[in-house]
Amino acid sequence: MKQYEFEAINRTRGNVERIRATAKTEAIARAHIVNYYGQQFDILESCCDINPPHHVLGEIDCSDFNE
Repeated sequence: MKQYEFEAINRTRGNVERIRATAKTEAIARAHIVNYYGQQFDILESCCDINPPHHVLGEIDCSDFNE
């Protein structure tokens, strides 16, 4: 389990933010981020940082999900 961090570009303002999710794989983390934020943000394909699980508060916790 790891916390994956993705850069996301706000479609309206154009600013870049970082969104995190703890999951078993990078693909699961990205899928959940896209599910939650995909209408407002363009999520980059690859994560920009990997941390221990639950390292930064404010994450999406998808640790119970499998591929």
